[in-house]
Amino acid sequence: MTNTSPTSTIAELIQGYTFETLPKDVVHVAKLAILDTLGCAVRGSSETLTKILGEELFNVTVAGKDLIPGQLPGGKPFDLAMLYGASSHAIDYDDAHPEFFGHLGVVVVSAISSLVPFVNISGIQAIAAIVTGYEIGVRINRLLNQQHYIKGFHTTGTVGVLAAAAASGKILNLNTEQTKAALGLAATQAAGIKATFGTMSKPYNAGHAAACGVHSARLAEKGFT
Repeated sequence: MTNTSPTSTIAELIQGYTFETLPKDVVHVAKLAILDTLGCAVRGSSETLTKILGEELFNVTVAGKDLIPGQLPGGKPFDLAMLYGASSHAIDYDDAHPEFFGHLGVVVVSAISSLVPFVNISGIQAIAAIVTGYEIGVRINRLLNQQHYIKGFHTTGTVGVLAAAAASGKILNLNTEQTKAALGLAATQAAGIKATFGTMSKPYNAGHAAACGVHSARLAEKGFT
């Protein structure tokens, strides 16, 4: 590596993840992450916060079927990811990672799901992108260590946006320079505090991270720096 900055290192790691190199048990867990996130999203569709977001973003009364990727007409990836992410986290039953101190499926799977109407995504691509998002999320959180969470930051929102950008960039096949731009843009949008726990803002943090992650990747794809 000629450039050893953290962003460059992470971007190069993202480039290296491929479906062919993944162990079978990892592929299996990635499939469970998809099922878990979509299941939580469908259940979350009946929550008031999801109804409010559906009306605000899509001018519709959201039903469970609308949370299946590709079923809700209209909207851009940002809006879809916001709705998917918030709904998936609405009842707080979505998957958590012991080394992440937060929830990864709601940001990673939701970001990828939002691209379904716009990009032809194969199952293999989706799994590789999910693993990439999870790996990058955990690695970055290790750099921050548990103190980040203890001091009051909501890791799902703050680090989750980087995981979402990594996964989205993988789906969009961004090169290393584009990936670096996506990560930088995602980082400047990182947000989320634990003081919101117990309110609709907690799942909103998850939706915001998923939305900003996919938005960052799409802008980087178009040359945004």
